[in-house]
Amino acid sequence: GETLPSSSATMVSNVTAKNPSSTITIIDHSPANSPPRGKWQCRICEDMFDSQECVKQHCMSLASHQFHRYSCAHCKKTFHKVETLYRHCQDEHNNEIKVKYFCGLCDLIFNVEEAFLSHYKEHHSIDYVFLPEKAETSIKTENDFPVIETSNLLTCGCRESYICKVNRKEDYSRCLQTMLDKGKLWFRCSLCSATAQSVADINTHIHQVHREENSEEEEEQQFVIKCGTCTKAFHDPESAQQHFHRKHCFLRKPSVAHFGSEKTSLYKFAASTSRTERKLKQTVSYPKNSDMEKGAENDLSCQTIDEEVVELPDLDYLRTMTHIVFVDFDNWSNFFGHLPGHLNQGTFIWGFQGGNTNWKPPHNCKIYNYLNRIGCFFLHPRCSKRKDAADFAICMHAGRLDEQLPKQIPFTILSGDQGFLELENQFKKTQRPAHILNPHHLEGDMMCALLNSISDTTK
Repeated sequence: GETLPSSSATMVSNVTAKNPSSTITIIDHSPANSPPRGKWQCRICEDMFDSQECVKQHCMSLASHQFHRYSCAHCKKTFHKVETLYRHCQDEHNNEIKVKYFCGLCDLIFNVEEAFLSHYKEHHSIDYVFLPEKAETSIKTENDFPVIETSNLLTCGCRESYICKVNRKEDYSRCLQTMLDKGKLWFRCSLCSATAQSVADINTHIHQVHREENSEEEEEQQFVIKCGTCTKAFHDPESAQQHFHRKHCFLRKPSVAHFGSEKTSLYKFAASTSRTERKLKQTVSYPKNSDMEKGAENDLSCQTIDEEVVELPDLDYLRTMTHIVFVDFDNWSNFFGHLPGHLNQGTFIWGFQGGNTNWKPPHNCKIYNYLNRIGCFFLHPRCSKRKDAADFAICMHAGRLDEQLPKQIPFTILSGDQGFLELENQFKKTQRPAHILNPHHLEGDMMCALLNSISDTTK
């Protein structure tokens, strides 16, 4: 009984003439070729535009985005303005100006400006996307429909890829704060060697210590953000975080399909017993009648002790310390006996001994008992009987802690071996304050004063 539009009356009459009993349903009257509705977005700064022409002009202009474009060829420091680079070369490099062109959007360096402009035009001037409008709006917000991410987790806590931008922003903010707290990223003053773990602390340092220099160059940022693993410098925390994700993170659950059954634990590998172990087991199974069998039994007991899993000091706890001291008990077993007084709070003692040294804890020493009670002393498992085994263990764990702990925590090694002087030189390259003290050349009160003075420099 409905009245159809006149434009379709002829078509309907023809159809009904051919198929009198068929039912006609009109689904849609909108034009089929209407253009999609939506906006254009710049993927660099995420600004929105009404037309493709507007977003294209925005992305083509170098002035649309603030990023570092010039690099000093001497020290690879980057700048927003070329005038600042010239002033830097005059002050730092005896007025020898060498300019390179730096793309702060992808960290590439070019020798000539034409190559940089060509790179920007080819990659970043077209970095925009069309975002269509939703067909219908809902009264519910995104919080009513939480998106569950399913991609694999990285070691930093973020995911390999994200479906929802909100989830990515929340995880990245949480991850950045964790990286700064744990020393994986840290702030470094450009005018001195001071470090900090927050932008407020480094700005306070610059204002208090470098007030005169800061007044002359207020427009230039006076600090950089350094990667705690490779010490590469960046000018904003987000770029440093992206670098850490790209270079130093990996999946928590790698694919183990080629290892066998998935039920097998990923980090426990079953190895077949060696010929020596089978002989030792056979020796233990028989009655012990000879001295040789007793020796084999002792070797087996030593072997089981070495294979025990020993928990090393917790890294989160070590990050709260103000001074890490590595003591070589092979060279100086009476360390605690020479201390005339207590060490500063936050001093952590890590003792090492070789297989030929039988160091016994001095239970009658008040300083040892105090450090042991508050958890600031750790005796490393006895190293092997090879020459300089304890020295190599100290180098290994000192290097491991150098990557994990904040850079303002100083390391001190107490040993008479001159080889540790090279370790001090290497720590200078990673911006770690390190000291090598020979206890044989120091009296007890002088050594205690030195250790306390070193810990006093830590914030």
